Amino acid sequence: MSKVNSQLNAENIAQYYIQHTMQNVDVASIEWVLAHWEHHGATQLHSSSMQRELKKSDFNQINKMINRVPTGKRKHYARALQGITFYLSDALHWTIPDQQASKFNDLNLQFYDRLSQRLDQARNLNKAYKEFLDTFFKERHEISSAFAALVIAMEVAPLSLNHLSMVLNDNACIERNDTSLCLRIEHVKAAQPQDEAIRFTRYHLPLFVYRILTGYQARQINVTEHGLATQLKQLLDNEPFLLANFSKKSWHFIIQSLWMERNDVVPSFLKDISYPERHVAFIKPEISSSEKAKNLKSIYEQDWDTQWFESFISPSKLSNYSHKKLIKNRSFALEAKAPEWAQDDVLPAMVFYFTQDLVIHGGPRKEVLASVSIYKYSNIESLFYEHPLPFSHAIDQELLHEWAHKVLDSINNKTNLEQFYRFLTFLSCHWLTDHLELSEFEPPTSLPSVDPFCISMLELHEIVEGLITQTQGHLFQRLCCAVTCILAYFAMLRRCEILHLRIQDIYHNSGNAQCFYLFIRKTEGGSTKSRESRSIYATLPEEFAKIVRLLLFYKKPAPVNTPLIGYITEKPHERQLHYLLPVTKAIKAITGQQTRFHHLRHSGIKLFFLQGLHLGYGLEPEQTTHDEEIHNLLNSDATSLRFDYWLEGRSISRYNDNLLLDEMGRQIGHKYYATTRWSYLHGIEWLYPFYRQGYGELQARTFTHPELRYLLGLDATSNDLSRQLKIISPSYANKTLSQRQNELLYLTEDRLKRWIFNRPTLTTTTMTSTLQPSVNYVKAWMGHSNNIATLHFLDFILLKMRQTKYIDMPLLSYIWANSGKHRYFPLTQKQVTALSHLPLSLCTEKSKASLKLELACNVKNAQLFNTVFRTAQWQWLNFSFELTINRKTNKTRQLTLLNTHFTKEKESFKCITQPEGNSQLTISLTPKIQSKEWIVEQLLCFLTFAKQQKERSL
Repeated sequence: MSKVNSQLNAENIAQYYIQHTMQNVDVASIEWVLAHWEHHGATQLHSSSMQRELKKSDFNQINKMINRVPTGKRKHYARALQGITFYLSDALHWTIPDQQASKFNDLNLQFYDRLSQRLDQARNLNKAYKEFLDTFFKERHEISSAFAALVIAMEVAPLSLNHLSMVLNDNACIERNDTSLCLRIEHVKAAQPQDEAIRFTRYHLPLFVYRILTGYQARQINVTEHGLATQLKQLLDNEPFLLANFSKKSWHFIIQSLWMERNDVVPSFLKDISYPERHVAFIKPEISSSEKAKNLKSIYEQDWDTQWFESFISPSKLSNYSHKKLIKNRSFALEAKAPEWAQDDVLPAMVFYFTQDLVIHGGPRKEVLASVSIYKYSNIESLFYEHPLPFSHAIDQELLHEWAHKVLDSINNKTNLEQFYRFLTFLSCHWLTDHLELSEFEPPTSLPSVDPFCISMLELHEIVEGLITQTQGHLFQRLCCAVTCILAYFAMLRRCEILHLRIQDIYHNSGNAQCFYLFIRKTEGGSTKSRESRSIYATLPEEFAKIVRLLLFYKKPAPVNTPLIGYITEKPHERQLHYLLPVTKAIKAITGQQTRFHHLRHSGIKLFFLQGLHLGYGLEPEQTTHDEEIHNLLNSDATSLRFDYWLEGRSISRYNDNLLLDEMGRQIGHKYYATTRWSYLHGIEWLYPFYRQGYGELQARTFTHPELRYLLGLDATSNDLSRQLKIISPSYANKTLSQRQNELLYLTEDRLKRWIFNRPTLTTTTMTSTLQPSVNYVKAWMGHSNNIATLHFLDFILLKMRQTKYIDMPLLSYIWANSGKHRYFPLTQKQVTALSHLPLSLCTEKSKASLKLELACNVKNAQLFNTVFRTAQWQWLNFSFELTINRKTNKTRQLTLLNTHFTKEKESFKCITQPEGNSQLTISLTPKIQSKEWIVEQLLCFLTFAKQQKERSL
C-alpha cells in the first residue's frame, strides 16, 4: 500500500462523494488512482511543506495514466479522480486549479437537480407532518424516537439519521442561557486523541423542539441509527404520511429536498445546515470585571530589553529549564514566577508558562490532569537543546515558523511529534507568539485545524477603551493601538496586513466620514497571504471612525509610503512589540487567554456576513438578534451604506444570491465560501432566522391555541390559556371574546420563553435599545480634559499639534527617536522641583531658535541643570555654553566648574571676559533638527507649564 493510501481512506472518500453529489464511485477505483497518483504525480499529497494545494502538473500525470487504460475501467478511474479531488477540496479545503473547481459547480447543479426529483415526496411529507402535529397537540400521544427525530429534522435542520440518533441519545445536547435555547451536536468523525478537545456545533432550538426533546429524554430511551431508521420507516409508511420508497439511504435527500422547497434555502446554506461538520462552535469563558481591570493594567508593560534588537547574541546550546518544579509542588503553581525572557532563548520561560497552564487549568477535556500526564506533556525540553528560540525570532512570524519547521524536521517518533504539536497549540494562544499558524504544521490529508472564537461588539468597546485609557502607554502609542484594533475588526485585516498598511493605502470617503477605502497589496514589508491584492470598503461606527480619522490627520504630512501604524522611523519589530502586542494583551484581558489577535478578523467577518444577510433577506436586526450593540450596524440604512460601493444605487433584488456571497469572499480575501464557513463563521444558531424565515425567536408568527397549550406546559383542554395570554400579550388582552376566538394570534417565541422561564415580559412588540450614548473615544484619549495636563513632552506636543492644527509627523518622529523611544518617561517630581529654580527664555536670533538658561556657574545650578536635562528624553537637543566672566573673577576656577559639572565631551563652550558686571553662564538648548522654531516655542511652553504645576501643588 502506498503512502497516500495510508493517509487517505478510499471508503471515506467514496462515502463523502456519494453523500454530497448523489453519484456512485467505486472504492477499488479510488484505491487504484491513489496508488498510481502517489507514484507518478501529486507529490503534494505527502510533501513536507504541508501545502494543501494541487496544481495542473499534478493532474497532467495522473490523467496520462488513466488515458492509457484500454478498457471501460477508464471512466471509473476518471470518476474516482474526480471523487478524490472533490474530497480534498470540499472536505480538507485544498486549493485546486480553476478548471477542476468549475467541474464541481456542475456537480452541485446535478446534486440539486437530484434533490428536485424528490420534491413530490418532500411536499407530501410536509403536508402530512402538519396534519400529524395538529393531532399531536390535541391528543398528546407518546413521543417516540421516530417522532422526536422527525420534529428535529423538520424544525431545526435537515440532519442525517446518524446525527439524529446522536442527539436523541445525548441528555446534555440542550444548552440554555437565560431564554436562549441551542442544540449542541458533536461532530461525527474518527476517534480523537484523549487530549484533543471534542469539536461540536450549535443549532438554534425552537421552543416546540425543546418541549419534545425534554419530554422524550425524560423517558431515557437509547436508539441506534439502524433502529431509528426502522422506526422512521414504520411511522412514515402509515397515515397520514404514506411515504412511498422511504429507505435509510433516501432519508437525508428527502429531508434536504423539503427544506430546499419549503424554505427556499440558498444552496450553500443548505449544505451548512445539513452537515454539522462544516462548522465549529466555541465556549466563552466568564471573566469578572475586576480580573479584566487587573489584566488591562499591564498591557503596555515592557518585559524585554530594547538593546536585544541592536546586537544579537548567539543562542546558548543548553538553557536552564525550571518548569518541572511546578509538577512536584502543584500548590506552588499559582504563585510561581516564570523565568524572565532571555534574548537568546525564550523557550525556558515559554515551557514554564505551558506547564503552569496545564497544572492550573488542565487539558481540553479534563480540568485536572494527573501529574504523570503533565510530566508527559511538558517533558519536551530535549527537543529544543539544538533549536533555541531567540526573542527576536519569537515575535517575527516568518522566523517563528522557520524555527518550528526545523524542530519538526528533527523529530523522528510519533510521541515527540504529538508533544511538540501540543506545545505549538499553546504558542498560538500566548500573547508573544499568537501569530503562529497551526495549519502550517498539520498533515495536509487531515481535517484542517480551526480556532473558533468571536469578539462581540460590547467586548470590542471594552478592548478599545482599555487601549485608549491605560496610562502606561504614551498618547501616540495608545492611538495607534486603538486604530490597529479597530481596522483589524471592521476591515477584517490579518496582523501582517495591518503592519504593511501604508498611509497611501487608506483614505476615508469625503462624502461620508464613516466610510474608509483600503488597498491590501504587496509592499516593501511583504506580500499578502494569498499573494493577491484586494480592495476593502469598510463602514465604521462614528465613535470608532473618529479615532481612525484622528490618526490619518496626524499622519497626513508623512511620506505616503510609510506605514500607517507607528512613527515614521520605527522598525518592524518595534511596531510589532508596541502596537500589536498591547492589542493582543487587551483582547486576552477582556475575552480570555485562548483569544488571539486574529480573532478580530474572525469577528469582523462575522459582522460583515451578518450585514450581507440582512441586506439580502431584507430583515431588520430586531427580527434576528438580541445583540443590541450591533443593531445600528445591521439596519437597512447601515447595510445599504456598507454595500453602496457594490450596489451603486441598484436594488439587491437584481443580484443573484451567489453573487453576494462571491463579493463578500472577495472583500475577505477568500476564494471559496467553504473556507469562510469553516474558519470564521462559527456555529450556525445565528443563521436560523434567515434559513427558516418567519420562525426565528424574534419574528412574530401565528400560533394555534392547542399549540400554545403545549408550549406553555398546559393540559390539552386547560382553560388557563386565556389568563396567561393576557399577561404575555397586551394586544390579546385588549381584544373582545369574539376576537380572541376567531382572530389569529401573533406572538414571538422570545415573548413566550420570557414568560415560561420567569423573565420580565417586554411591554412593547419590539425591543428597545438600552445602549448608552456613543462613547467619545477621542475625548477619552485626551484624558477627559480640554487642558493639556501632561508632563510627557511628546504627549504635550501631540495635543498641541491637534489644537493648533500644525502637524509635523517627521518632527514628531525625530523627537520620539531621540527621546528614549518607547521607554521615555514624563518629568519626575524631582525634575519639576529642579526646573522651578531654573530661569527660561526664548531666543530667536539669526533665525535660529533656542532656549536660554542664564544662571550662575556653581555646583548647585549644575545639579539642577543635570537633573532636568541630562536624561534620555532630551537627546534631540544640543547644549552649548557661554561663560561670561568678570575680569576680577578667578577665571580658572569658573572654567573648572564649567568643565567638571556642566559640559560633556564634544559640547561647545566659549569664555568671554567683561570689564564689569557679575559673572554668568548662558546655556543654549537648540534642536538638532534645523529650522524648528515652533518646537522650541512648545518646549518653553511645556517647561513653563511644568513649573506652574509645581507652583500649584505648593
